[in-house]
Amino acid sequence: MQREALLATGHVVNTLTNMEIYVEDPPNSPQSFRLVLSRFSLENDLLAQVPTGQFRAIYFDLKKIPQGNESWALNKVNLGMTIQATLLTVFSIYIFEGSSIYSSATATGLAYNPATSFSEYTFYPNAQQEIFPELLSKSDTSIVLVVTAGILQSATLTYAQFIFLPTTVAPAVSQQSLGLYYAYFIFFLFLLPLGLAILVFREFFRGAWPLGEASSSC
Repeated sequence: MQREALLATGHVVNTLTNMEIYVEDPPNSPQSFRLVLSRFSLENDLLAQVPTGQFRAIYFDLKKIPQGNESWALNKVNLGMTIQATLLTVFSIYIFEGSSIYSSATATGLAYNPATSFSEYTFYPNAQQEIFPELLSKSDTSIVLVVTAGILQSATLTYAQFIFLPTTVAPAVSQQSLGLYYAYFIFFLFLLPLGLAILVFREFFRGAWPLGEASSSC
Protein backbone atom coordinates (compact mmCIF):
# COMPACT_ATOMS: atom_id res chain seq x y z
CA MET A 1 0.00 0.00 0.00
CA GLN A 2 2.86 2.37 0.74
CA ARG A 3 4.31 1.63 -2.67
CA GLU A 4 1.02 2.36 -4.44
CA ALA A 5 0.63 5.57 -2.43
CA LEU A 6 4.14 6.63 -3.47
CA LEU A 7 3.38 6.02 -7.14
CA ALA A 8 0.05 7.85 -6.88
CA THR A 9 1.24 10.92 -4.94
CA GLY A 10 4.93 11.14 -5.84
CA HIS A 11 6.13 11.30 -2.23
CA VAL A 12 6.68 8.85 0.61
CA VAL A 13 3.56 8.14 2.67
CA ASN A 14 4.33 6.82 6.14
CA THR A 15 0.78 6.78 7.55
CA LEU A 16 -2.38 5.63 5.79
CA THR A 17 -5.63 6.93 7.29
CA ASN A 18 -8.13 5.88 4.65
CA MET A 19 -8.47 3.04 2.15
CA GLU A 20 -11.03 2.30 -0.55
CA ILE A 21 -11.78 -0.88 -2.51
CA TYR A 22 -12.86 -0.32 -6.10
CA VAL A 23 -14.25 -3.11 -8.30
CA GLU A 24 -14.92 -2.55 -12.00
CA ASP A 25 -16.80 -4.74 -14.44
CA PRO A 26 -15.89 -4.64 -18.17
CA PRO A 27 -18.37 -2.77 -20.42
CA ASN A 28 -21.34 -4.78 -21.77
CA SER A 29 -20.54 -7.70 -19.48
CA PRO A 30 -23.46 -10.13 -19.16
CA GLN A 31 -22.30 -11.28 -15.72
CA SER A 32 -23.55 -9.85 -12.46
CA PHE A 33 -21.29 -9.90 -9.41
CA ARG A 34 -20.95 -8.64 -5.88
CA LEU A 35 -18.02 -8.13 -3.53
CA VAL A 36 -18.09 -9.66 -0.07
CA LEU A 37 -15.21 -8.63 2.17
CA SER A 38 -15.08 -11.34 4.81
CA ARG A 39 -11.72 -10.54 6.40
CA PHE A 40 -9.24 -7.69 6.45
CA SER A 41 -5.96 -7.65 8.37
CA LEU A 42 -2.73 -5.66 8.41
CA GLU A 43 0.54 -7.49 8.87
CA ASN A 44 3.18 -5.94 11.09
CA ASP A 45 6.35 -7.62 9.84
CA LEU A 46 9.73 -6.16 10.69
CA LEU A 47 13.07 -6.12 8.95
CA ALA A 48 15.66 -7.80 11.17
CA GLN A 49 19.19 -9.17 10.99
CA VAL A 50 19.35 -12.49 9.14
CA PRO A 51 20.16 -15.56 11.22
CA THR A 52 19.64 -19.08 9.90
CA GLY A 53 15.90 -19.61 9.77
CA GLN A 54 12.90 -19.41 7.49
CA PHE A 55 12.38 -16.29 5.40
CA ARG A 56 10.13 -15.03 2.65
CA ALA A 57 12.61 -12.31 1.68
CA ILE A 58 16.24 -11.40 2.39
CA TYR A 59 17.53 -7.83 1.98
CA PHE A 60 21.13 -6.81 1.25
CA ASP A 61 21.54 -3.10 2.00
CA LEU A 62 24.26 -1.37 0.01
CA LYS A 63 25.75 1.85 1.33
CA LYS A 64 26.75 3.14 -2.08
CA ILE A 65 26.73 1.93 -5.66
CA PRO A 66 28.32 3.44 -8.79
CA GLN A 67 26.12 6.01 -10.51
CA GLY A 68 25.72 6.59 -14.22
CA ASN A 69 25.96 9.92 -16.00
CA GLU A 70 25.32 11.35 -19.45
CA SER A 71 28.13 9.28 -20.95
CA TRP A 72 27.74 5.98 -19.08
CA ALA A 73 24.62 3.98 -18.22
CA LEU A 74 24.16 0.87 -16.08
CA ASN A 75 23.79 -2.16 -18.33
CA LYS A 76 23.76 -5.11 -15.93
CA VAL A 77 24.69 -6.34 -12.46
CA ASN A 78 26.52 -9.63 -11.87
CA LEU A 79 25.66 -11.10 -8.47
CA GLY A 80 27.59 -13.93 -6.81
CA MET A 81 25.49 -15.55 -4.08
CA THR A 82 25.54 -18.58 -1.82
CA ILE A 83 21.94 -19.58 -1.06
CA GLN A 84 20.45 -22.23 1.18
CA ALA A 85 16.75 -22.99 0.80
CA THR A 86 14.22 -25.78 0.95
CA LEU A 87 13.69 -28.07 -2.02
CA LEU A 88 11.67 -26.69 -4.96
CA THR A 89 12.20 -23.12 -3.79
CA VAL A 90 11.62 -20.47 -6.45
CA PHE A 91 12.72 -16.88 -5.92
CA SER A 92 13.23 -13.60 -7.73
CA ILE A 93 15.78 -10.82 -7.34
CA TYR A 94 14.95 -7.11 -7.14
CA ILE A 95 17.08 -3.99 -6.83
CA PHE A 96 15.95 -0.93 -4.87
CA GLU A 97 17.36 2.43 -5.92
CA GLY A 98 15.71 5.29 -4.06
CA SER A 99 12.01 5.18 -4.83
CA SER A 100 12.53 2.87 -7.82
CA ILE A 101 12.25 -0.92 -7.70
CA TYR A 102 13.73 -2.84 -10.63
CA SER A 103 13.27 -6.43 -11.73
CA SER A 104 14.92 -8.41 -14.52
CA ALA A 105 13.69 -11.19 -16.80
CA THR A 106 16.96 -13.06 -16.17
CA ALA A 107 16.47 -12.90 -12.38
CA THR A 108 12.79 -13.78 -12.09
CA GLY A 109 11.44 -17.24 -11.23
CA LEU A 110 14.85 -18.69 -10.34
CA ALA A 111 14.79 -22.32 -9.16
CA TYR A 112 17.02 -23.21 -6.23
CA ASN A 113 19.51 -25.96 -7.01
CA PRO A 114 20.65 -27.81 -3.86
CA ALA A 115 23.57 -29.36 -5.76
CA THR A 116 25.12 -25.93 -6.41
CA SER A 117 24.67 -23.53 -3.54
CA PHE A 118 26.91 -20.80 -5.06
CA SER A 119 25.66 -19.27 -8.31
CA GLU A 120 26.15 -16.14 -10.38
CA TYR A 121 23.06 -14.26 -11.49
CA THR A 122 22.96 -11.60 -14.18
CA PHE A 123 20.52 -8.79 -13.49
CA TYR A 124 19.43 -6.39 -16.25
CA PRO A 125 17.54 -3.52 -14.55
CA ASN A 126 15.11 -2.85 -17.37
CA ALA A 127 11.68 -3.23 -15.77
CA GLN A 128 10.42 -1.15 -12.87
CA GLN A 129 7.98 -2.85 -10.52
CA GLU A 130 4.81 -1.02 -9.54
CA ILE A 131 3.77 -3.62 -6.97
CA PHE A 132 6.30 -5.13 -4.58
CA PRO A 133 5.11 -8.19 -2.62
CA GLU A 134 7.21 -7.57 0.52
CA LEU A 135 8.20 -4.72 2.83
CA LEU A 136 9.83 -1.67 1.30
CA SER A 137 13.53 -1.43 1.97
CA LYS A 138 14.75 1.07 4.57
CA SER A 139 17.96 1.64 2.63
CA ASP A 140 18.28 3.83 -0.46
CA THR A 141 19.93 0.97 -2.34
CA SER A 142 19.23 -2.72 -1.69
CA ILE A 143 19.32 -6.10 -3.40
CA VAL A 144 16.32 -8.19 -2.36
CA LEU A 145 15.57 -11.90 -2.77
CA VAL A 146 11.84 -12.66 -2.65
CA VAL A 147 10.45 -16.20 -2.52
CA THR A 148 7.49 -17.15 -4.66
CA ALA A 149 7.54 -20.82 -3.59
CA GLY A 150 9.40 -22.53 -0.74
CA ILE A 151 11.50 -20.93 2.01
CA LEU A 152 14.88 -19.21 2.10
CA GLN A 153 17.12 -20.38 4.93
CA SER A 154 20.22 -18.24 4.38
CA ALA A 155 21.90 -16.14 1.70
CA THR A 156 25.37 -14.64 1.39
CA LEU A 157 26.23 -11.98 -1.18
CA THR A 158 29.84 -12.59 -2.24
CA TYR A 159 30.12 -9.85 -4.85
CA ALA A 160 28.09 -7.42 -6.91
CA GLN A 161 29.61 -6.17 -10.17
CA PHE A 162 27.93 -3.14 -11.75
CA ILE A 163 28.67 -3.04 -15.48
CA PHE A 164 28.34 0.32 -17.23
CA LEU A 165 28.37 0.89 -21.01
CA PRO A 166 28.76 4.12 -22.98
CA THR A 167 25.50 5.76 -23.91
CA THR A 168 24.86 6.44 -27.60
CA VAL A 169 22.97 9.66 -28.20
CA ALA A 170 21.66 10.23 -31.70
CA PRO A 171 22.76 13.66 -32.97
CA ALA A 172 20.02 16.18 -33.55
CA VAL A 173 19.29 16.77 -37.25
CA SER A 174 18.36 20.33 -38.21
CA GLN A 175 15.98 21.25 -40.98
CA GLN A 176 18.87 22.65 -43.03
CA SER A 177 20.86 19.42 -42.69
CA LEU A 178 17.77 17.39 -43.55
CA GLY A 179 17.30 19.46 -46.73
CA LEU A 180 20.92 18.83 -47.72
CA TYR A 181 20.45 15.09 -47.17
CA TYR A 182 17.44 15.11 -49.50
CA ALA A 183 19.37 17.10 -52.12
CA TYR A 184 22.27 14.61 -51.98
CA PHE A 185 19.84 11.72 -52.18
CA ILE A 186 18.08 13.10 -55.27
CA PHE A 187 21.39 14.02 -56.94
CA PHE A 188 23.11 10.64 -56.51
CA LEU A 189 20.00 8.57 -57.16
CA PHE A 190 18.51 10.39 -60.15
CA LEU A 191 20.48 13.33 -61.54
CA LEU A 192 23.96 11.77 -61.57
CA PRO A 193 22.92 8.52 -63.35
CA LEU A 194 20.86 10.54 -65.85
CA GLY A 195 23.77 12.85 -66.61
CA LEU A 196 26.15 9.93 -67.10
CA ALA A 197 23.67 8.23 -69.40
CA ILE A 198 23.38 11.36 -71.57
CA LEU A 199 27.18 11.71 -71.78
CA VAL A 200 27.61 8.06 -72.77
CA PHE A 201 24.90 8.38 -75.39
CA ARG A 202 26.43 11.50 -76.96
CA GLU A 203 29.96 10.10 -76.87
CA PHE A 204 29.48 6.59 -78.23
CA PHE A 205 26.20 6.50 -80.12
CA ARG A 206 26.06 9.80 -81.96
CA GLY A 207 28.57 8.73 -84.68
CA ALA A 208 27.28 5.18 -85.00
CA TRP A 209 24.18 6.04 -87.07
CA PRO A 210 24.51 4.95 -90.81
CA LEU A 211 24.97 7.84 -93.23
CA GLY A 212 22.58 8.13 -96.20
CA GLU A 213 23.93 7.69 -99.79
CA ALA A 214 24.41 10.87 -101.90
CA SER A 215 22.22 11.18 -104.98
CA SER A 216 21.90 13.64 -107.78
CA SER A 217 19.51 14.22 -110.61
CA CYS A 218 20.06 15.60 -113.97
